[in-house]
Amino acid sequence: MRAVVFTLIFVCFTKVALSAPDIKHYLSQLRQAVTEIEVKRIIADIEDKARKDKKFIADEDYATFIEIVQSKPFAKKILPGVYRWIGLRYASERMGAAVQYFLESATLFAQQHKNLEQALCYLEVALFQHNVNNLNEAKEYYVKALALAKDSLDYRTIIICYNGTGLVHRESKQYDSARMDFSTGLAMAQAKSDLAWVGILEGNIGSILLLQKEYDSSLYYYQKNLADIKKTNEIENEVETYERIARTLIYKKKPNLALSYLDSCLQVIKEKKISPHEFFNPYDKIYESYAMAYEQVGNRDKAYEYFKKFHEVNEGKNIFQKAQGLLQLQSDYNFKQKQSEIDLLRKINETDAKVIVQQGYIQLAFIVIIALLAMVVLVLVYTGKQKKRVNDQLNKANEELDRLNQTKDKLISVVSHDLRSPLQNLSGMMTLINDGHITQHQFDEHLRKINQQMNATINALDSLLKWANAQLSNVKIHPELLLVRKKSELVVNELYNQALKKGITLTNKIPEDLMVVADGSQLEIILRNLVSNAIKFTKQHGTVAIQGIQREGRVEIRVEDNGVGIEAEYKNQLFKPGKKFSLPGTHQEKGTGIGLTITKEMVLANGGDIHVESEIGKGSSFIFTLAAPLST
Repeated sequence: MRAVVFTLIFVCFTKVALSAPDIKHYLSQLRQAVTEIEVKRIIADIEDKARKDKKFIADEDYATFIEIVQSKPFAKKILPGVYRWIGLRYASERMGAAVQYFLESATLFAQQHKNLEQALCYLEVALFQHNVNNLNEAKEYYVKALALAKDSLDYRTIIICYNGTGLVHRESKQYDSARMDFSTGLAMAQAKSDLAWVGILEGNIGSILLLQKEYDSSLYYYQKNLADIKKTNEIENEVETYERIARTLIYKKKPNLALSYLDSCLQVIKEKKISPHEFFNPYDKIYESYAMAYEQVGNRDKAYEYFKKFHEVNEGKNIFQKAQGLLQLQSDYNFKQKQSEIDLLRKINETDAKVIVQQGYIQLAFIVIIALLAMVVLVLVYTGKQKKRVNDQLNKANEELDRLNQTKDKLISVVSHDLRSPLQNLSGMMTLINDGHITQHQFDEHLRKINQQMNATINALDSLLKWANAQLSNVKIHPELLLVRKKSELVVNELYNQALKKGITLTNKIPEDLMVVADGSQLEIILRNLVSNAIKFTKQHGTVAIQGIQREGRVEIRVEDNGVGIEAEYKNQLFKPGKKFSLPGTHQEKGTGIGLTITKEMVLANGGDIHVESEIGKGSSFIFTLAAPLST
């Protein structure tokens, strides 16, 4: 949905111009240009060429481009549009830089009293913040854009803002506010006969009613959504609406009718030859709805088949976004750090300026008359208060910088902890192959294992990125219904070679149908940390087992080994924050010392608890609990 809005804005508010041969040529022309009309024409050519060829202009060229424009006497008229265009160019890869350029553009547009252009810049910032789940910041900029867009009378921008605040309220579970926002946008779309937005907003109102379990009303709005959207060319929205109607019918205990809508959904995809892409891949929702419908009609084999398909698509759906996620995390971290440094410098400069002025007054007071000594004392007191206030602000800023640095260090440690073993396993396999110590048959078998190991490493990295994003951006967990066996098998397969090197028997005794309600990526990290630690402290030819059982509305999962055990003085410190320490394993394996602290953080975040039972020389059991699904 946000990707559609972003595309609409980009198409509606960028210029079309002639193509250009190369950037050096145009920068030379730009330097020589004298009139405002000439400069605008050359800028339009550069923008057009850059849209057609992403490699046409590099980062250093942007800096030169801006420098040349700033040197022109009419720069203030042109720079706002230039900054906004660069923000759009950085949008897909460098969120921090893009937001910075949009805010600079908005400031300059405000000075020119161009409300619509300023509103569009704020809207871009809102969409970026929304995309990384910074809901408070997203709402702030939606509201700013809405206030300006109302003055400009641009109805499409107003509708997008109301839809954005509605989505924020929906994700914050403020359903009444969300429905009010969607209804306001819907009324405007209906008045303008904008069927695309009428359908989208009807569907969003239906989603609110579905969350509030008002299934008949939800179905009414979804049916209206389907009727209106069929009159447009919004095929992807039509596919989503079929699935949402099916989901609503499942909740109304009408699985057979739901299955017919799901079949229609797949038929539209087939007839229209719709291919999934990074912004649209509905198969996870479709397969999940199929699984729920077949469960209701009693076809458990079909339900299990589609449930597995749902998990496969759901796990693979965000690989591209996660690959970009690490770059975006680093960009966001650098942007926040840079902003903190800028704020610190500005406050220091303000303090210096105030002190200089106050000292001048003091000197003048001494020269004019000693009788003003009392006033000087007052000024000194005032200066002290000002300095104290600024020092307090500087201390707060320093604390924030320390927090960011601690999070960065923690991220590096976790990357080392979670990815060292898989990469070492891959390295060992590649060494065997390169040295020619295996037959063709063994080579084929190792090739399969390498593929499995690469997939496991990618899954580990995906899980780690989710945790890192939560640490840096305070993102909330996303609980879902999970098969514990599926997650534990991923971990066992990943750590199999690590156990094999020590001759350890690694067994998975989790029942096939045991389910929990938890964040999937965090459950993987919890299991990986506990099993990896168990292998680390188990001697040659020992055993490590994962077990699970449901009792009294909770699921208890146990990672058990017959290793060296834990001494009492260490056992009491295992999960304490700030007590980072690491003991060598039975083969002198090294660790980061923070794995169990992170494990406890994640267990608590998912509403569970964790403790350890251990006896020296006989082994240890790490037991944690999670919520079981409600009975149906």
